[in-house]
Amino acid sequence: MTQNPEQVTDNQHTAARRTTLKLVGGAALLTGCAPMMQPMMKADMPAAAPAPDAALAPAAPTGAATLSAFPAVGSTVFLQQAGKGVVIARIADAEAGTASSGDIHLIALSDRCTHLGCGIEAARTGMGYSCPCHGSAFTLSGEVVKGPAARPLDRLAIRIEGDQVFVG
Repeated sequence: MTQNPEQVTDNQHTAARRTTLKLVGGAALLTGCAPMMQPMMKADMPAAAPAPDAALAPAAPTGAATLSAFPAVGSTVFLQQAGKGVVIARIADAEAGTASSGDIHLIALSDRCTHLGCGIEAARTGMGYSCPCHGSAFTLSGEVVKGPAARPLDRLAIRIEGDQVFVG
């Protein structure tokens, strides 16, 4: 039994339509899932200093900071040092683990959220940090204000020599 040439053409058009619909449907599905995947992809990225709003956190060169970068309490600098993200902030009073020069008190923290390791960023208030992945919030000293993070940001050793600020 031989097939009618019209049936062969019809079958080819049906197969082509199915393939096209599968491709379009798959692309639509992937496009719809992309926004949901973005926070998960951020968590897997290597540590990088977030690009804070310049009005909230004055920038310093990679791996270096000077006292002039901290004109007021709340001044924050995000930088990379030895391949790790570091946050240095000017806080109001001296605490254990901080460095002081006159009335300038600085603290150094890891830029990784203690919940799942996402990179933190300067909070919109300019007086702390937030995690864009899951919403944790921290004070300038790294204490948890809002979870899901259950512990403070990791503190790093810091010292001031002259006008230079050193972490580690």
